Amino acid sequence: MLVERVDENKVFRVRVYMLRHGVWCMHTSSTTQIPLPPLPRKVVLVDNKIYIADKFSDDIIVLDLPASSFSKISVPQGVQCHHYTTILSRADDASGVYLTHVHVKELQLCIWLHKGHNWLLVDTICLRQMWANLRMLDHTVEDEDVDFHFLSHVGDNAEFVLLEMSNCKLHLD
Repeated sequence: MLVERVDENKVFRVRVYMLRHGVWCMHTSSTTQIPLPPLPRKVVLVDNKIYIADKFSDDIIVLDLPASSFSKISVPQGVQCHHYTTILSRADDASGVYLTHVHVKELQLCIWLHKGHNWLLVDTICLRQMWANLRMLDHTVEDEDVDFHFLSHVGDNAEFVLLEMSNCKLHLD
């Protein structure tokens, strides 16, 4: 996926290329007005749609490849898309996408599933309780402060989450 600025009015052209028989071919091209090009970790391909978390509008921009058209999905109430706290991942069928988000102030990890036109809260995990189970209740490991930094990765179907904290990576199944 290549995102290029068309003009200074925040209009971008998105081109999607596909590797076929060792040759890159343009699959589709479409133009839309979005605040800034998306960050690579915010993009997920599900079936024939590309989902892009837009941190400036708190929407998910959807590029429908066969139609070469854009649409938007509002994120669940209270969720703000941020590079470090929100990641999209594929659902097991073509009709859905997962949004994994950390509410930093509440220290909660929330996993949402978008299916059809609705968001379903799949799971809420208290990070404070997880730290207590890992004997990190005081937010220290070997007398070094541990601070939540960001979501590192989320697997397909939100089967696992990697959280990066200080010098630690935590795997949550």
